[in-house]
Amino acid sequence: MKKILFVITGLMLGGAETQFFNLVSSLRNKFDVKVVNFTGGFFVAKFEKLGIPVKTIKVGSKFGFFKAVFNLKKFIECEKPDLVHSFLPHSNIVCKVVRVLSKHRFKLVCSVRVKEVKFFLQNLGERLLDFCCDIVTVNSRSTRDFLVKFLFFKKDKIKVVFNGLFFKKSKVIKIFPGKKKVLTLANFRKQKDYVTNVKTCEELLKLRDDFVFLFAGNGPLLGKIKRLVNKKNLDKYIKFLGSRSDAPDLLRSCDVFFLPTLYEGQCNALIEAMHYKCPIVTTDIPENKEILENMKEALLVSVRSPKEMAFAIDELLNNKKLKDKLIHNAFKKSGLFSVDKMVSSYERIYKGLLN
Repeated sequence: MKKILFVITGLMLGGAETQFFNLVSSLRNKFDVKVVNFTGGFFVAKFEKLGIPVKTIKVGSKFGFFKAVFNLKKFIECEKPDLVHSFLPHSNIVCKVVRVLSKHRFKLVCSVRVKEVKFFLQNLGERLLDFCCDIVTVNSRSTRDFLVKFLFFKKDKIKVVFNGLFFKKSKVIKIFPGKKKVLTLANFRKQKDYVTNVKTCEELLKLRDDFVFLFAGNGPLLGKIKRLVNKKNLDKYIKFLGSRSDAPDLLRSCDVFFLPTLYEGQCNALIEAMHYKCPIVTTDIPENKEILENMKEALLVSVRSPKEMAFAIDELLNNKKLKDKLIHNAFKKSGLFSVDKMVSSYERIYKGLLN
């Protein structure tokens, strides 16, 4: 059985980490799989429960990059994997350097999960070391086009593999009864633009007051957004739910899924909203337009446009015919994003390299 080592920056609860878990757990009976990460987190216990070995290399100091390279090189030379697959920029760069330094020869697949448009040094590092990598995988055509146009990656080296999700059974739960519920499932990072989310709540208050915004997630900007909500006296209309493991139930129980994101790779939360029949208002960025058509599967609005966003949310809350149409079309399309399809695509890539 061929050995594959999967490397990721961390295993906290997030979109890329969920895709990583879905992929590795689905391959455990087809390949000899092991996992390395650099921070630990939520998915460590889930991997270990499945019998998948996880090694955590803690890299908290300013010399963390060198520690990661040294320890990963040592681990690879001991385990001798046939192929290494890395997720996320830090892991990609570490694995590329290790491939140059290691005495053990292995194939390398690197996954770019999102257009990190503002991280110049990170992008430069990925590009300069691209010669170390056999295949680059991305989860959207727009990310592929970004890598080719702006970072000069070779197009024929990039493979597009859509995200794949396990869709669980869901149920309607009682939460804020009597209120129209506008749900955002996203970690508190600049990319998700929670500031505009709060401004949209203000704008919607000019149209109606029978609603509550629900923010489900965690992250570095959580404290800042809580202070902003408090400063604007919106505590009655914006509720923080923290990290949730019942996303399907939340989506089934809310009236609108709202995501004012600035950029993406391919958003798991949007796909979940499509499947669990929560009508969507989100931004008209290329990544979202790749999976959602305006007025067909969602309402797409301009980035950083609170008034436009508020009007779109209000329209869905008022217009049942439009809401039902979007739900029907989005649910039908969500079938494109199954774990089986994603895993089959990666298997073809691995076998092509290993053979």
